[in-house]
Amino acid sequence: MLRCVLVAVDDDPCSRLAARHTFKLARAIGGTVTLLHVHRSDRAEAGHSLMHELSRYARRPPACLMMPTTAAVAPIILDTAMAIGAELIVIGLQGGTKQMGRTLGPVTFQVLLNSPVPVQVVGPGIDLDVSGGWGAVFPRN
Repeated sequence: MLRCVLVAVDDDPCSRLAARHTFKLARAIGGTVTLLHVHRSDRAEAGHSLMHELSRYARRPPACLMMPTTAAVAPIILDTAMAIGAELIVIGLQGGTKQMGRTLGPVTFQVLLNSPVPVQVVGPGIDLDVSGGWGAVFPRN
């Protein structure tokens, strides 16, 4: 069981998929989910709306953290993961871009390079239908 999973979210489609994927993972194997949105100070209201929207997909309400910044985003994600004791970071393939491609965004790349805990990257091809699938991967005793 993962006790704590941190999901870095923004308004990118891959980020939304990452949050939904993590909620399904938490339902299957337990643990808590923390959503983290790092934003510019003028985007706080949009961040609150995003957190509310994504939280609706969770069985148990996730912890929601909003961090304003004018600097690099990746160090904030990594520092937050360490502060909350996250055992896994889940992040979208790209963030803050309007194009759905299959290349790593710069924040995702920096998180992957510098994270002391495992990182799962979620891209546009993930299948969110896990009916029966998780049981085969994580059988219950």
